[in-house]
Amino acid sequence: MNTIKICKKLKEATRKIIIHDGVEIIGIGSGVIINNKGDILTAAHVVTTRLPVRKEDVQDPEIEILVMHEGIGVFKYYSSHCGITFVSEFIKEPISIDLAVIRPYSPMTDTPSISINVNTLALGTKILMAGFSDEIAFPFSFDKKLNYKHPYLRQLPSAMQKAHPILKKFFDIAKMSLMIKSGMIGNILHFNFKDPSINYSGDILYIDNVMHSGASGGPVVNENCELVGIISERAIAEVSFEESPGLKVPSGSAVAITPKPFANIIKEL
Repeated sequence: MNTIKICKKLKEATRKIIIHDGVEIIGIGSGVIINNKGDILTAAHVVTTRLPVRKEDVQDPEIEILVMHEGIGVFKYYSSHCGITFVSEFIKEPISIDLAVIRPYSPMTDTPSISINVNTLALGTKILMAGFSDEIAFPFSFDKKLNYKHPYLRQLPSAMQKAHPILKKFFDIAKMSLMIKSGMIGNILHFNFKDPSINYSGDILYIDNVMHSGASGGPVVNENCELVGIISERAIAEVSFEESPGLKVPSGSAVAITPKPFANIIKEL
């Protein structure tokens, strides 16, 4: 499949996720639709706004998960499965696999989706990744130069406010739009969490390009537009200066997790 067709499918199936605590927006991320019912695979920390996953974060009744479907509207979702937490006597604190599935309260139909490939990838595989990265801004700082005292612009936020209590917030962050980048898998690390009750394995992918805040949870696809990973974080590198020895800074790589640990969960959906 050529790049233009893949980008079209990514645009159709990638969604912006907003986490709201009843007072304000506390998190923004991305996710990808994985079936025609509108179910979304994302990163667990997008849903909980932190790792490791804590039950109180997922079960808090005041937390709303809102998903923006372009041209349709904003839909409420709930967390179906959020993270897989592994605890062992050999580690000091729990380890959470940074994947989550969220589902709409009202199932959708015929939603554009991307199929999943859980096969082992080869080093050097070319990929595309997508997410609502905060590196996108209005051209010429247009949003900062709007005259919000104009009668029309004064009414616009209030009209949105009537539609939903927090839609005015979306007006403030509407400048965020989808960013799609190409890359190559430059390193693959395998993991396998296993004890008498669980057995979860998958791969951590290091991609030779970087996505920024807001893109977490976005899809990574191969040249057949099959979902092979979910964006988790930026890789961190250590640099040393005389003034700041061992300083840790974001590197030029993105880290993604293969959907394999959630393969059975997704199949059951």
